[in-house]
Amino acid sequence: MHKFFTASYDASVYLQQPEQNAGRDQLLEVGKLYYGDTKDIARTLIKFPISEISNIILEESASLASSLLVESASVSVVSSSWYTAVSTSLHYSSSYSQSYSNLQNFIGYTETYTELSESVAAASASVSALEKAIIYVSEMDYLSVSSSYAHLSSSAIVGSLTDLQITSDYTAVSASRAKYLIDSATLINQQTELNLLNTDWIGYRAGYNQKLYFQGLSAAASQSWHEYVLLSNELSQSYNAQSASLASDISNGVYRFNYKTFLNLKAANSEEIPLEYTIYANAVSQSWTMGTGTKFDNVNSDGVSWKYRNGTSTWQDNVTGGTAVFTTGTTGSANAEGGTWYIANEASQSYSYEIDDVRMDITGIISLWVSGSLPNNGLIVHHSLNNEENGTDYGVLKFFSKETNTIYQPKLEMVWDDSIFNTGSLSPVTGSASDSDYKVVVTNLKKEYLTNEKSKIRIKGRDMYPSKAFGTTFEYDQSKYLPETTYYQLEDYRTGEIIFPFGNYTKVSCDSTSNYFILDLATLPMNRTYKIKIKIVENGISTIIDDKIIFEIV
Repeated sequence: MHKFFTASYDASVYLQQPEQNAGRDQLLEVGKLYYGDTKDIARTLIKFPISEISNIILEESASLASSLLVESASVSVVSSSWYTAVSTSLHYSSSYSQSYSNLQNFIGYTETYTELSESVAAASASVSALEKAIIYVSEMDYLSVSSSYAHLSSSAIVGSLTDLQITSDYTAVSASRAKYLIDSATLINQQTELNLLNTDWIGYRAGYNQKLYFQGLSAAASQSWHEYVLLSNELSQSYNAQSASLASDISNGVYRFNYKTFLNLKAANSEEIPLEYTIYANAVSQSWTMGTGTKFDNVNSDGVSWKYRNGTSTWQDNVTGGTAVFTTGTTGSANAEGGTWYIANEASQSYSYEIDDVRMDITGIISLWVSGSLPNNGLIVHHSLNNEENGTDYGVLKFFSKETNTIYQPKLEMVWDDSIFNTGSLSPVTGSASDSDYKVVVTNLKKEYLTNEKSKIRIKGRDMYPSKAFGTTFEYDQSKYLPETTYYQLEDYRTGEIIFPFGNYTKVSCDSTSNYFILDLATLPMNRTYKIKIKIVENGISTIIDDKIIFEIV
């Protein structure tokens, strides 16, 4: 994201015109040159409003803080789940231990129960078989036959057929009766033994069932314990990974609003400047007034000059014998004329055989203003004090001022990475842009935008030649996401001047619909036409797409 802020005040001050104000000049000057033996030094003061910058920092910082809370809450959920899993595993571990302990009371029950079951089964089979085999001989029948046999035995004459039958019947009944009595006695004994075995079996069956119950509890507890141990290990690994990632992100400043600010000055016919030099910018330590004078036409002293900061007050009162005693942390010329400034977070830009436009990183100074560590009295741009004192001629750097009738007023540029890359269910483009395997299309750019408008510009990738297929959608409407290394650039269509260059602050974002970037037009000049270019970097190869994608701010 790029935003520009125009200077509220600016003016140049000159050593050889110590009381003259130049607040309305269309040019700003920074230099040191000699006219014969006469040295002239020029410095430039510029002041920008920082309230909007402060608001942006607060808003973005709050958004990042909210994201940090969300991520922290997510880690906390995992931590809570891990704690629950560990507690549950300990519960099942205790349950398993208790069940296992109870199970020890029934050691041997399986073997005894099995043996008793076998004995009961055998005894039951024996009783059943004996019950089926026993032949009942009634006592009346036995007594009747015994009486006949006794009578026969007492008779003197034996031998008739009747006698023989009686004898035979007696012998048979007597044997049957004896067997019946013996079998009955045996059956009673076996039934008694079976009853005793059944009693023991019933007792051991209750113990065996208890053993089975505790075995079931033990097995279930053991299984649950094992499952929750595995779950707690998984959650522990997830928690460690997420917390480490979050800690790393915090350490790397992911949740800190990282921005940069640049002082932009457009050169305007600088004179006699060397091939290599360095200029500096510092925070001004005293307030000053811009004034209404010019260097040549409207000569007056109603504002800032080399000697005075507001037309009447000197830059510093604490000057003894022409030598200033600066307060701690400030400096300036030896006599405290030409402006005084803070030493902290001094910014600079060096040149070596290059154009003299200024794009100087002044983030350190802005941060001091935003935090309230220093008052915002603007910037002073100058050569180093040592170079201003030596005998070398550095010429005059000239820049457009806020009074210019061009688009090149002094600007404070604020940049930050606002990209977010969440592809959702989108598929990536295939092939490479350098081989023209896919087409990049801007889908919703309007021809005209109002000033101060903010728009989400949609970009999509699609196959250059989609495969033919039967369906209900138009294949050329497909939307695939571009690589994360995709950037946009904004140019002035008429001049070709790059306004937002390709880089880390013009990354293309992505959501579940398509790629996009936010185009904030609030700080761009109106009534001008702009052009958008796209750059895709794949495997170290950059492909720039220039399809004359243009729009106008009206």
